[in-house]
Amino acid sequence: MNLALHLLAADLSHKVAPQREGLGLKKLWLTYCWRDNDDLDVDYIIQELGRAGLDVQFDRRQLMTGRRLWEQIDAGITKPENSDAWAIVVSRQSLQSEPCREEIAYALDRALQARGGSYPLMGIFVEHIDRDLIPSALRTRLYVTLDSNEWVERIRSGTHGEVPTIDAAVIPPQLITLHRDKGGHPLVVEARPRSGHWNPCAIRILAAEQSLIAGVVVRPSRKVPQLGHRSFREGSYPADRNWWMHDAGEDSTASPTMSMYAFFNDVPSRLFIGPADDMVEVDLRSIFRV
Repeated sequence: MNLALHLLAADLSHKVAPQREGLGLKKLWLTYCWRDNDDLDVDYIIQELGRAGLDVQFDRRQLMTGRRLWEQIDAGITKPENSDAWAIVVSRQSLQSEPCREEIAYALDRALQARGGSYPLMGIFVEHIDRDLIPSALRTRLYVTLDSNEWVERIRSGTHGEVPTIDAAVIPPQLITLHRDKGGHPLVVEARPRSGHWNPCAIRILAAEQSLIAGVVVRPSRKVPQLGHRSFREGSYPADRNWWMHDAGEDSTASPTMSMYAFFNDVPSRLFIGPADDMVEVDLRSIFRV
């Protein structure tokens, strides 16, 4: 399909974020392979970057019918008034595309020659690419993946030449790890505090499922122990008899280096774990999906 027909079909089949003119927005030229937009994935990227306040320049919007194609693309990338930064949607298809590789060369030339390296070059990875296949122009600069919730902010801030505004992750005070098929048990839950200690440390499950508990012990962290016959302790009902409590014993204290290991004969419907007076619920959805 020639360029004019492709542009017309693209305009009729779907919409992208509207162009914002006269607002003094930073302009980002986006290079991509047309085949990567078969399901409108590239249009989604354009939409989200537009919502973040960038004026995204790309071929279907910027190129004028009847004029030489590569002269317009060259001008869009290399002339300072036409773009403030450049990004490429990185996929196996785009890295093998001759037009995309040509645009990479234009962008690198501007970064190294026209502006002394201050022209941002950024990669937006939509799939895993072996490092050896990534052009050095991208490998040595900022790139993001769509797996990250921060990709829009990192591209926005990179275009503006700013430090990104990234909210720090909230780290819970406990570390809980799910182990499958350890020592003959379908599920072993390892839990420990990141600071302080738990004594007594316990688990709580539904009373109807109390037979699922094989034992609870405290042992050094990061290595699931064997569950011996002497490790078993009888549980008890808490105030609510719909639940069943099981602890590791008053002589056993969980700490940053000592984990509580709860062994199960099957995956319980719900599980709470931690210090007996301040337990947290364990997310077992990943186990149920297996």
